Amino acid sequence: MLAILNIDGKSYYQSTFSYQDIDVLKFSVVNICDDIACDCKKEIIHNLKDRNQTLILCYHKSPHTLKHAVDKFLMDVYSKITKLLSISLTIGISAVGDTVNSSLYEQARETLNTRLLYGENKIYKYENQSNKAKIALPLNDLNLLQKSIERYDLSSIKVVLQDIFSRRYMKDHTSTYIRMVWFEITNLLIKICNDLSMDTVSLFNQLLLTEDVVNQFENIDELVAYLYSTILKIFDYGTIKDLDYKSRMTLCIQYLEQHYPEQIAVNDLAARFHMTSSYFSTLFKKRNGQNGSKISYPVTY
Repeated sequence: MLAILNIDGKSYYQSTFSYQDIDVLKFSVVNICDDIACDCKKEIIHNLKDRNQTLILCYHKSPHTLKHAVDKFLMDVYSKITKLLSISLTIGISAVGDTVNSSLYEQARETLNTRLLYGENKIYKYENQSNKAKIALPLNDLNLLQKSIERYDLSSIKVVLQDIFSRRYMKDHTSTYIRMVWFEITNLLIKICNDLSMDTVSLFNQLLLTEDVVNQFENIDELVAYLYSTILKIFDYGTIKDLDYKSRMTLCIQYLEQHYPEQIAVNDLAARFHMTSSYFSTLFKKRNGQNGSKISYPVTY
């Protein structure tokens, strides 16, 4: 299997790096990838066709072991690179191949180009691309799930999960749909955790990326219940509500900087960082000297 790691263009104007730092960035990306353990053999290669890209070739005698090992490894890679370097990274992954040839690169590149339709800063798998033509992902519900998690709206999280795994979406593609959506939800959760500066790699590996985890459920209700309880465990693990208010405001500022140039309501920020709206507004205005029901970017200090 071949993966293309692409440093997205917005990394050069939404982080501390500029395009002149590309060699430093790629050196850091390679070092992080090299340090992360993988249950298969891997080779890290610079893409001579594109300075923004790094190639990782993974191989193992067992296709099943290879596929599972690559899923875990690249989720770990994505999580650590985006968290440690605070950059936008998109990964395209080929299918499992019998030999190393140009088709693996073409598959990975085609998969990476999916970002033009579905957005950057995600992981895309070749095996999901052909299925997307037959199976419509519930993108609106996935966005709603993300917002519900960010607001710590527990009742909405459960309702949205039930809707995502309802028969009106799955139709006749139950197994394929579940695996595709499971991967999308895992991707989504990693992104939220990174935005909150949460270190949850070991928890993800334990709860979401264990081998054949999807096959352990007897029915959809069990699957939804597992995902719901997993989300609760992950975000209890972050212990935001146990931080003092000064630390929460620091995390808030980091979050705002990472979401430039969005407009975010005070109520949403207060819920995200476990404060009442009025108290949050008082603290934020004291630190930043801004007024109004919306926070405008860039944040002034």
